[in-house]
Order: sequence, then C-alpha cells, then structure tokens
Amino acid sequence: MCIKMIADKDNIVRPEKEPIYIDPLTDFGFKRLFGDKELMLNFLNSILQIEGGITDLSYKNTVRVGESKEDKSVIFDLYCETATGEHIIVEMQVISHKNFKERIIYYVSRAIQEQGWKGKNKDKKEWGYDLKAVYSINIVNFRLDNEIDNKNYISYIKLRDEKNRVFSDKLTLVYIELPRFTKNRKNIKTDIERWVYALKYLPTLYSMPKALQNEIFEKLFEQAKISQMTKKERDIYLKSLYDMGIYRNEITRMSNQITSLSSLNTTLSNQNTTLSNQNTTLSSQITSLSNQNTSLSNQNTAQANQITAQAKVIANLKKRLGLNDADTAPS
Repeated sequence: MCIKMIADKDNIVRPEKEPIYIDPLTDFGFKRLFGDKELMLNFLNSILQIEGGITDLSYKNTVRVGESKEDKSVIFDLYCETATGEHIIVEMQVISHKNFKERIIYYVSRAIQEQGWKGKNKDKKEWGYDLKAVYSINIVNFRLDNEIDNKNYISYIKLRDEKNRVFSDKLTLVYIELPRFTKNRKNIKTDIERWVYALKYLPTLYSMPKALQNEIFEKLFEQAKISQMTKKERDIYLKSLYDMGIYRNEITRMSNQITSLSSLNTTLSNQNTTLSNQNTTLSSQITSLSNQNTSLSNQNTAQANQITAQAKVIANLKKRLGLNDADTAPS
C-alpha cells in the first residue's frame, strides 16, 4: 500500500502519515540494514548466486586514500570481503549523473589495483597477478538509459569476447534499477524480487506483505522499524532523510527545467515552421514576380524586334522611292 506524499514548509516531500519503516535509500537506512551481516549475506547470495554461495564476510574500511596527493580518494557505501577472498562493493545511488557508469568502473579498478603488492609478502611469495573476483552491486533509483520499454530491472555485466564467451570471471558489475521494477506483491516469487520490492517500497508499507514473510525478511522488517531506533539514531536518520529530500527536490527542479526547455523548444520549432511557411510564401511571390519580369522582358524584346523590322521596311521604301531623310522630315 502506497502512502500519500506531501511537501512541508521547506518544500521537502514527506509522507502524510507517519511511516513505520525506514527508507533504505537514505544513507542511514541503507547502512543500518546492510550493515547486518545476516541480511547482507542473504542479499548477496540472492543477487550474485555464486556457486557454493557466500558463507561468511567481513566489512572493510570504505575509505580508500590514493597512493599520492594527485590520486583521488574513493569512498564506498559498503565494502566487504568474503571468506574466500572475493571483494564486494555495494553502492546506493538516488540521483543520476551522466558519468555514473564510469565512476563505478573507477571504483572497481581501485579494488582490483589494491590486490597487488611489491616484492614479497609475509609468506615470502611474490605476487603473480592472482586476482580475486570483484563484484560491484549498484542499486539506483533512476534509469541508466532512456529505453522506456526496457523492463529488465537487473543487469549483470561481465568481461566477454565478440562471441559472448566470458573472457574473465574476475569482474562482475550488477545494476538494479528500481524504477524498472513494476511487479506487485502478488507476483513476487524469487528472493531477488523480494529484496528489490522491499528496497523500493519499504517506507510506504505498514505491515509485511505475505509474499515476503520468511525468517530473513522478518528480521529485515524488524531492523527497519523506526520505533526500534534510539533518539540519536532517529536524529541521524532524519538528517539522512532531509538530505535525500534535497536530492529529490533537485531531481524535481531539474525535471521541471527539462519540461520548460522542452516547451520552449516546441515554441521555437513552431515559430521556425511559421517562418519557413512565410519564407515559402515569399519565395513563391518572388518566383511569380520573376516570371512576370521575364514575361515583360520578353514582351519588350518582341516590341524592339518589331520596331527594328518596321525601321527596315521604311528604309527599303525610302530607297525604292529615292527619298532621303530630309524629304520625309516633318515641316
């Protein structure tokens, strides 16, 4: 069940009725839910479906400082490592920007680059480029492209050759586009669908849907209850919610600008069509006048030819009659 949203005095969109569950799209909500190892393991196993599954993981420092002053630091939303050494980055992005895909590639490149070492390690071994797999899961609240008819809400990107064969399994990018997820709760069957439904609709729900009722999601909904938070946690959450409200307002502002520019473009296009029609009319008039001028010129040429012919006739008559110009001059 969706709840009605209203804008408060600061023009920030908020639910009209007090919500029960936190919004996982906020920075606080995202880290509160996925900071729980059991929930995180279930989510990762549902999304990645790695052979043998992920049995354990450890959370790593999310800040990666560059090796030199010129290198840009990287801050992951969540970064963890499995018991078998795979690296997993999980990002939540609410607002779109044009280089988001490139940013993710840059992030995963840092996770790859950090695996190497110079010289010998503690086991007196040199690094032989034995990379552990890197997975990047990106949950986005926007469409990555303008393909409106595309219903594929989750995409898996791997390194493949021209025959679609996997070139390397060391890098996997996963994109979950929440706006493309349109299934209602009655049609939910898989854990992937349960997770995506919860991520998209959790703050609008007032009870757990029947389709999500199992042990792991019972824990998720319990963890997401605002009533379970301390006063300090609520304050942090409200600040996170406020920040996301600003982002959403920025999205609305940009959308309105796009609409205005589109209307202006339509107006200019109509004006251009009008001017084009006027130009066509003027061109037709110019062509008509040009034709008239040609016709008059032809008439003038014809008259000049007639005068010349008549002058020749008169000259011949004078010659035959033996007259000169003085004899025919008027008295």
